[in-house]
Amino acid sequence: MDLINRVINTGKEKVSHRMSSAYQSPVSAVRSLAPLFLFSLLLIGFLNGCIPYTVGSTAQTLPPDEVTTAASFYIMPGVYLLGDSLKITALGMDGEVRIGVTERSDIGVRFIAAGMGFVVNYKYLLQGDHSGRNSAVSLLTGAGLINTGDHFHFEASLIASGAQDDNLTP
Repeated sequence: MDLINRVINTGKEKVSHRMSSAYQSPVSAVRSLAPLFLFSLLLIGFLNGCIPYTVGSTAQTLPPDEVTTAASFYIMPGVYLLGDSLKITALGMDGEVRIGVTERSDIGVRFIAAGMGFVVNYKYLLQGDHSGRNSAVSLLTGAGLINTGDHFHFEASLIASGAQDDNLTP
């Protein structure tokens, strides 16, 4: 019987020890989550913004002296007209011209009709080639004036894309 009591008491002590070490006061719990919370706020602050102007662009660059055009259509859910008295949903359309500069780089100019502005960007091929037969990774940076010159736009994107075929570009 003495052996059984010792086993039971030893088990109680182990459970009690685990519970006291697992318990965390609300203040210390908040303190331990504070870095994660601050990092999340910082991340959200950097991730919000307007439509990226690289939507629909692949990582492959154009061969030197080759020119291509593209168009983007999108819906803007909250556009103010007449100051701030009328809010509507509007359709936007942008046009882009890209020109191959070197074997690994090209330059693009996007004309933003809905935002009445322009963005000039430079794409540099980090990995792969411009043939489209292989996957590629590029860095795209750019700047411009948008919203009738009210805002300066800056962009930096890392673009990765798979091999292209006639039907689908991943």
